[in-house]
Order: sequence, then structure tokens, then C-alpha cells
Amino acid sequence: MWLFGLYANKSGGQIGIEEFKEIFQNLFPELCIYASKFVGDFDTSKDIVHDVLTQFWVENEKLLHKNLIKPYLYKAVKNRALNYNKREKRKSRLDEIFDLQNADHDLTDDNDTISLISFENLQIDNKNPGNGREY
Repeated sequence: MWLFGLYANKSGGQIGIEEFKEIFQNLFPELCIYASKFVGDFDTSKDIVHDVLTQFWVENEKLLHKNLIKPYLYKAVKNRALNYNKREKRKSRLDEIFDLQNADHDLTDDNDTISLISFENLQIDNKNPGNGREY
């Protein structure tokens, strides 16, 4: 529990840049490992942790108990990772639907193109009655 005492801001208020650097350097690697357990991709987990730490830096004056920084960050990373998974799952379902609609649309386009080509050929054949075809 050395971390609680280390990061508790005795003066209250916002955390200074030096304190934040220390938090970042000490917690970034372990938070990335933690996030990768949820998202399965280390690069994505780094992005998630970076976003959480950036948001923490901007809004850290809202955290009333400075001695709870580590649990707060762990919870924020977990929530951000779970939200990422939800978005990705939703996105993959939408991609499947979009692909299915495109497949149907592509078939329709091909049939329309074939019909148009056949119609144009029919018009050409009607203009040239000596082409050997009888109608």
C-alpha cells in the first residue's frame, strides 16, 4: 500500500505535473497489462490507458480522495476497455449487416447491368435487320 501514501496530495486540490509524471511512470505499464486482459491487444490497451490518464490529468481536481488514485485508475481503465469491447462488437455486427446489404445491392446492380446490356443489344439488333437473327 505504499502507492496510496506516495500519491496522496496532502495540500488537496489538483495534482501537480511532477506528481502526475510519477503516477504515469509507475502505473502506465501495469495499467496496460491490465487493459490487455480485457481487449486482447497490447497496442489498443496502450491507447486506452493513455486516454484514461489524459482524462485523469484534465479532471483530477474532481477526485476528492487523492489517496484513491490507483483504484480509481484501475476502475477507469476497466470501464474504458469494456466500453471499447462493446463498441467493437456493435461495429462488427453493423459491418456484417452492411456487407449483407452490399452483397444484395451488388447482385441487383449486376442484374440491372445485364438487363441494360441485353436491352441495348436488342435495340442494336432491331436497327440492323440483316444481322441474321429473326424476330
